[in-house]
Amino acid sequence: MLHHEDGLDELLHKLASARAERWIVVENSVTEQAPVALHEFVDLFFTHTLNDFALACPGQHRTVEGWTSILGAYGTVRLHAQLQRVPGIPFSYELFVVETR
Repeated sequence: MLHHEDGLDELLHKLASARAERWIVVENSVTEQAPVALHEFVDLFFTHTLNDFALACPGQHRTVEGWTSILGAYGTVRLHAQLQRVPGIPFSYELFVVETR
């Protein structure tokens, strides 16, 4: 869930330095049916109301294209699967596979 990372670029650079051949990234992406405002509301509700997590919500929400673009700096990205119905969550989850260079 990279959208919770305050230092996203730093995290991705550290991951790249591990030289893994493949990354699996699970994200929920912004869509017409699930705009940024809904993602922000759900993050606020889940992390500060429903649960007691000290997770940041720095506004890293992106579309599938946005995640593909940022992850593409580290290798070849493909959208492997979209889970349209996740119980208790009002938007889909995407599974990205990054084949590193």
